[in-house]
Amino acid sequence: PTIEFAPTGKSIPGNQLLTELIQQGIYWSPGVTSGGDWVLGAVETHRFDDPNSWYLKELRENLLHYLGYLGYDRFEHFGYLYPWNRYPDYGAGGLLNVPPGNAPWDMRALHMNSLWMTTLANYVLATGDVDFLEAKRARWVATNGSEPQPICGGNLSRFDYVLASGDVRLDGQTSQVHHSLGQIFTANVPFTEVRAYLGNPSLMESSMGKMALYRYRGEDPIAETDFTITPNLSREVALPTGSQLPSGSYFLEVTDPTSGSRYFGPGLVWWTETDSDYEGGEATLGPIEGNVMEELKAMFSYVIDHMGVEQAGFPHYPNDPEYNIPNHKSGRHGVSTTTSFWEAAGGGFDFFEAIWFPAACQGMSELSQLIGDSTGAEQYRNLRSTAIEAMSEKFWREFNDGGFTGHRFHACEDWNGVPHDFGFTYYNLEAAVRGVASATQTREILWWLDRGPWSSNGGTTWNKDIYSIWEIAPPFNTRANSTWLNVTGTLPFMEVVTNGGARLDIAARDLQARARHLSIDNAHERNLRILSRYASPDRLTGGRTFDDPGGRGRWQFLGPNKDRLDFEGFREIFPSNGVLASVQPEIYLGFETTHQGLRLQPKIPSVLDSIHFSNIGYWQSLFDFTEEASRETILELEPGTEPKTIEDGVTVGQTFVPSSPFNKVGLQVFVSPFNSKLNNGLRLILEEEEGGDWIALGSNWYNHLEDSQWVWVTVDRTLKAGSNCRLRIVDTHPADGETLLLAFSQSDNFESGAAFQIPVDPSLATRDFALRVELERTELTIETVDNSHRIPFHLIQFRDGEPNAVAPENEADWKVLLEPGQEVFLSATIDPVQEPISIWRVR
Repeated sequence: PTIEFAPTGKSIPGNQLLTELIQQGIYWSPGVTSGGDWVLGAVETHRFDDPNSWYLKELRENLLHYLGYLGYDRFEHFGYLYPWNRYPDYGAGGLLNVPPGNAPWDMRALHMNSLWMTTLANYVLATGDVDFLEAKRARWVATNGSEPQPICGGNLSRFDYVLASGDVRLDGQTSQVHHSLGQIFTANVPFTEVRAYLGNPSLMESSMGKMALYRYRGEDPIAETDFTITPNLSREVALPTGSQLPSGSYFLEVTDPTSGSRYFGPGLVWWTETDSDYEGGEATLGPIEGNVMEELKAMFSYVIDHMGVEQAGFPHYPNDPEYNIPNHKSGRHGVSTTTSFWEAAGGGFDFFEAIWFPAACQGMSELSQLIGDSTGAEQYRNLRSTAIEAMSEKFWREFNDGGFTGHRFHACEDWNGVPHDFGFTYYNLEAAVRGVASATQTREILWWLDRGPWSSNGGTTWNKDIYSIWEIAPPFNTRANSTWLNVTGTLPFMEVVTNGGARLDIAARDLQARARHLSIDNAHERNLRILSRYASPDRLTGGRTFDDPGGRGRWQFLGPNKDRLDFEGFREIFPSNGVLASVQPEIYLGFETTHQGLRLQPKIPSVLDSIHFSNIGYWQSLFDFTEEASRETILELEPGTEPKTIEDGVTVGQTFVPSSPFNKVGLQVFVSPFNSKLNNGLRLILEEEEGGDWIALGSNWYNHLEDSQWVWVTVDRTLKAGSNCRLRIVDTHPADGETLLLAFSQSDNFESGAAFQIPVDPSLATRDFALRVELERTELTIETVDNSHRIPFHLIQFRDGEPNAVAPENEADWKVLLEPGQEVFLSATIDPVQEPISIWRVR
């Protein structure tokens, strides 16, 4: 379609704009992979990149490096992945940890572990980098023995910190343990000295440490020494053994004696090879050792044991003296635990913190299946189901926004049982995408976004059209928040992301939710509005602010004299917003990465006949995807003249009896005078008569109708012939000063149905509306662009629950005609029929 840029009236082809948006969106570097949803955004932006791209190589290294920040929380429980590099609290380093207070609050970001498990599952399932799960660290260790040195860790690329360990415990108790890094190594010849390559990245303070050598971990040390490393220096630290030691296996450990007594410090590091093939012993991280999968299991155990899952079924801040000390920013009414960004709304029960647990269960289940652990996969799935049920019961609530009523997930509930709901659009959309919201709940969420109001003064007055604020995405929240504040306060509505602002990845979640649970027509209509905004000269980068502290030049949208994080467009340091680009093939091709392969359920908008995406990376290979609509007309009543005005508050439609199976029904609508070209909406319901009752088969709605547009309900299954059916229009929503009209057919001699209106209009008894009934299949073509690793891909189609391999057109291309709702899997398998599970090893 053609996109019109409203300010100038000029038009540009939609496919050109979409191509440019994808190219721009996946340009951003995945350099920021620490903390919050940034790491997920980095992976989701680049997971379908060319496997030879620099981005994926950099991403892999960053992911492995950051897993080294797995440590103890401030109650000395191990298994918490730090949200802020080497600090266990969100915002450490200035946001809220100002001495001498040293952050007397439980600011653990409860979603961090779950989000990282979700992220790594996304990465492995999309790239086919199964070896990532078996990646093991090796720390730099050498001896003075007459053998090649260093013994391990010679290909060092990153360093791991000796992390905090209960530093300044929140309950005031004295720390009992120290975090440590270690390496089990095998000396092949006798030696009298062992060395580790350590460092101190601080520019200000010297770093102290202790190094000890053991014959076996857990025994008394053979030798130990204290050492100091001056600022900004890395060097070999030597430990004399006191006597010659024989060849064999040993354990070398480094600890920080100041851990537990001070929150801030210079930091001690051990240079490490993050993916090593060393077989002489394991690197240790705190109390654990092993590969990435073992780290993931430790992270999951921490969520279960120390994040309230056993009590509530999902992570929350327990109202428990062990976790919550007096006078800290708790979850009491009027004393929020929120952070400065949107990672948390606060309270004892925080919906955003909880969303990621079911997603993590899903990710861990998929990874377990991938490595052949079906028992573990089932356990994760059961935990996911329990969490979703408990979360729905806790957070799904009725709301009334200026007379507009419905249901949505509220943001949080404090320990006094008081819910806090400011119309958090992002939380609800993320819940829809992560499977927390059911299809029915998602449609109610989307109806609220499309028809609900917004308020800039906390609900005193209300405005129409939630999307009118930013156009490309709904605002983060629809009701201004001035009462439930975070520890640093907040900013006025529309001047900060967490209070009326927005980001591009909200637009991405919006598209995903619509494509999965409403219709491809509705998602495509929203996407056209996004492309219309993208057509602006700024290409969604905004303008640089002149007074941004530190000269970072935030790219924002309110104007050059505002230093506000109002709307975050494409930015050079945050890859999350590139997700808007990377989801484009997903929403049209129905992508989902699973252990069985790349699930595809392609859908084509009714206004298009075909869609083509080139150079999509998957499992170390590149593919082109083309989907073409194969539409068979079952019944057609051609449009005539003199359309009927659709009056406010009435239901109008057409009955019919299909002569053949079908899945798609449409009516033609006109808009008069069609001046606004926006905000003309309606909802359609397709029904079948059964025992005197009308049973809904499917529904859809539109928000920005074009004049003389056909509007459709498409069902993801083939519907039977011969039943009495009807398609009716309800909930019309014309723009101010405009009228919606419904086209009559050319003639009124249709014998298998008639036009109708509720309340009854007798004049329609002998009339018919223009109608189209179709059976829509989709022809999917997959062409291999590059498979230099020679991975044995197969296209798997399930019939009656049994997998069948689709015969390739040639050695590496496939073409298949899919029935309504049918799906296929592009799978790298050992045997495509007997074992349709992607377990092909790729380095």
